[in-house]
Amino acid sequence: MNAIPRTHFTTDRISPKDRFDVFRDSMSVLFDVELEKNRDSQLFKADVEAYMLDQLMLARTSSIQASYNRNPQSIRRDGIDMIMIQLYLRGEEDFRYDSHVTHVKTGDIVVYDLSKEAMIDQRLHKPLRHFPTRPYRILHPNS
Repeated sequence: MNAIPRTHFTTDRISPKDRFDVFRDSMSVLFDVELEKNRDSQLFKADVEAYMLDQLMLARTSSIQASYNRNPQSIRRDGIDMIMIQLYLRGEEDFRYDSHVTHVKTGDIVVYDLSKEAMIDQRLHKPLRHFPTRPYRILHPNS
């Protein structure tokens, strides 16, 4: 029986003084992560569990009070062309995309084009994420 490829990251077993730095380094593939100002980094916690389903990745994430940025420098650096769809199971955040700011809360669904600039300011964050990792192939299968 073939298992579904899975990865799990948690800060639970990391020294409190290193938790945010380790998380920021692990997320740097997709986002530049900053801790909210006046926030004690030793109180930071995060958990990410992801599954690969052919060309799709499904991830459950949970973290608190950080901001996630996709800026021109990170977009040029990583060349990632993915769409991220999030269903907010709990929590809320402000999402800035194309000069528009939207407040997102429990029950909302947000679609991000990771090839574009975006900034996410979270308060409490527990979305279910769905990443079509090669959206062009999914949207245009005969190309």
